[in-house]
Order: sequence, then structure tokens, then C-alpha cells
Amino acid sequence: GATAGPGELGLLIARATSPKQPGDEQAAWRALREAAIRMPDGEGCAEQLTAAMAGSPVAAQVALVEILGAMGNTRSLAALGAAAKTGAPEVQDAASRLLGEWMTVDAGPVLLDLAGESGNKYNIRALRGYIRLARQFNMPDADRVNMCRAAWDAAARPDERKLVLEVMERYPSGGMLTLAESAASDAALKDEANRVAAAIRKKLGR
Repeated sequence: GATAGPGELGLLIARATSPKQPGDEQAAWRALREAAIRMPDGEGCAEQLTAAMAGSPVAAQVALVEILGAMGNTRSLAALGAAAKTGAPEVQDAASRLLGEWMTVDAGPVLLDLAGESGNKYNIRALRGYIRLARQFNMPDADRVNMCRAAWDAAARPDERKLVLEVMERYPSGGMLTLAESAASDAALKDEANRVAAAIRKKLGR
């Protein structure tokens, strides 16, 4: 794992997904994870790991998903998005969890897409991950407003809409004020939305 180059990656994948000896499995997965994270061509490595999922047992697919999540590049993000939709239940569980923990706002569109998929048991997890991005990461005010608007529209429950209102109050701007005022049309959250709008006005000196 510490010394393998791109040419040995296929060997490590084979040893991890189909170990020759039962005792080799854990060491092979550790080596594959270490090698994958340090590969100079992260996108190409993620491509190989994604391809390996197709013929692997479910447990191996979950392990591959965990490695893809640790790599954090564009190809691995796309692979997690696909796995969260179409994988076996255990794979969907792992992929959606890792998407919700993603450490860049690039995961926003993938999470929002998963949140809007009807019938997916992890759509609430995905939506909460999307709201977390809006709450925790630096971005232009307009982008945060757009994310809050998208999250509000995607939320089917008051619980998630309350989380969106918290983001609005935390990052006051003219756009957030407009959004909070429009949120008052939700009868179940009218009072809370009006309170948030008033708090934003106060912070903005209006």
C-alpha cells in the first residue's frame, strides 16, 4: 500500500476483492486504501475501483465505496452518487452516508438529486447532508441563498425546513430575508419563519 504504483493497483484490487487466503483479506483492504489515497492519478484510480464494484460481492462493494469516499475526487463523488441510487441496500446505505459527510460543496448537486428521488429510503439523509453543506462551508451569499431555496423546496417535512430556517438566520442577507418572508406561507412554520425574518432584519439594520 505504501509503495504500489498505478501498475500494481489492479493486483491490490484483485487481492482485496478475491483473496487467495482468508487471512489476507484485511491486510489487502488496508493496502488498497492506502495506495488509492496516495495515487497521483486519483481520477483514474477511482475509475478502476468503480469498475471493480460490478463483479464483486456486496461486502467488497461496500469496502470499495468506503475507499472511494476517502479519496474525495470528482470521479469518486460520481461513483457514490450512482451507488446510493442503484446499489444493493448495504451499498446504498454506505454511499449515502459518505455523501452526507462529503467535505466540499461539490457534493451539493449529487445530494440534492438523491434527496429528490422518490422511493429512496435515504432521501432525508441526503437532504440533511445538503443542508449541512449550506450551513458549514464558505460560499458566496447568492449561492447559499440558492441552496437554501432548493433545500426548502425539496423538504417534505417541517423538521428539514426548520434546519433551512436555521441556515437563513445564521447567514443574514437580503436574499435570505426574501426567502424567510416567503417561507411564512408554510402554515406549519409561519411563526418560526416570521421570527427568522425579523431576526434577519435586525441583523441587517432594517
